[in-house]
Amino acid sequence: PGTFEPTPCPRDVEWFLEWKNIVREQYEGTSRKPLLIDVGANKGFTIGFWQSLLDVRNVDVMKQLAQRATLDGITYFCGNCCDCMELLDLPQGASNVSINARIIGFEGLPLNAKALQKFFRGQSPDVRERVHVDIEIMAVSSAPGKTKFLSQNMGNENGRIATDKDNGKVVEVLVTSLDTYFKNHLGNAATTSDDFYIDVLVTDTEGYDYQVFRGAKDLLAARKVGVYAFEMVSTEEENVRMLTELQDDFGFECFFPLQRINTALNDGSLFVPSMISFNKASTAKVFSMQGWMNAICIHRTTQTKLHRHFLRLSEQGTDNIPGILTKCL
Repeated sequence: PGTFEPTPCPRDVEWFLEWKNIVREQYEGTSRKPLLIDVGANKGFTIGFWQSLLDVRNVDVMKQLAQRATLDGITYFCGNCCDCMELLDLPQGASNVSINARIIGFEGLPLNAKALQKFFRGQSPDVRERVHVDIEIMAVSSAPGKTKFLSQNMGNENGRIATDKDNGKVVEVLVTSLDTYFKNHLGNAATTSDDFYIDVLVTDTEGYDYQVFRGAKDLLAARKVGVYAFEMVSTEEENVRMLTELQDDFGFECFFPLQRINTALNDGSLFVPSMISFNKASTAKVFSMQGWMNAICIHRTTQTKLHRHFLRLSEQGTDNIPGILTKCL
């Protein structure tokens, strides 16, 4: 409980090192800061990873989160998503440079959200000045309102909206949409100002990611999101619909990291690309192989350098994806 052991980065997060190089160039010489949004902040390990990546003077934030979690009564801290922090051991030079930024996390489960607020508000003023973190105690969906979350212990990774089948206690939670939230804070500037831009938007909402997407269409139409990553499950048609809309209507190209397939091919006879593009792939076979996966969608015109980087990753290795997947299955 409350321990942290760093391991090499999986494919679905190591691309952040290239992103950091690119975003440093984009913001150099300006007073603006990159903005990163985490919908479904959970126990804070995505935000901790971002803060450690962006602020090289604060690389121990994940360990600090784990220690804080133990003091706050969270009986387990790290899951499969928080074991990547060997940034300084990777060859890319981005890990040696700090970038000032702002992060906003949304978490609907009140116990988790309050613990995160306590932790990030308790950081030193110089840390908060460099990479400022705000935690909003609210869920995100297609429209503002209220809903009921299943009341779970602090630290539970599966905070979700309660259903009629749930017999446990429930807690009422405020709901916003991303369009509503930023319009309330910025007015029309959220979709018209050149000074507002969401560099990275990540959602992990236990199957409600399409609803979050529906509530962000004004921002997407205004090209205010550079990278849009979300968790998807192979059995949900909404995920494929969301991918299709992001690509056809909003100018993105979506990719899937294939580290699980690379791990399966341990005999060295084949090499699978680091990423596979939704445009090219035998998508159904990828789904059936991996079960759930993270989609990473890059805007083709506002993030041209990062898009080229993902295209290079998707072209490495062999193009015989169906054959590879047949061998793996």
